[in-house]
Amino acid sequence: MECKHAQSLIPQYIADRLSPRELEEFIRHVEKCPECYDELETYFMLSVALKHLDESQELSYDLRTMLAEDLKEKKHRLSRGRRRIWGWIIFCGAGLLALVLAALDMAGVFTLPF
Repeated sequence: MECKHAQSLIPQYIADRLSPRELEEFIRHVEKCPECYDELETYFMLSVALKHLDESQELSYDLRTMLAEDLKEKKHRLSRGRRRIWGWIIFCGAGLLALVLAALDMAGVFTLPF
């Protein structure tokens, strides 16, 4: 991903509106690119500050730590999504295998041992 594209995705990242693929590429890029990470950090800090001003809350947070935790949480969410997809693939594959074996058993081509 190029820096210009990554920087154009920052508002969508902050609004949590990136697709899983975009989010994965974006995170991979900002973790390796100090300039884009700095840009993300600036937008993130402004976003959090404005949100807390709107809510009339006192702002005394470690925003850098909050951004790092946000990135970590979104990476974890991506990982969970991949595990869920693989789980369904394995589940469906096992079901399909069971159907094929049952069909072969019924046709007399293959005899199940039970």
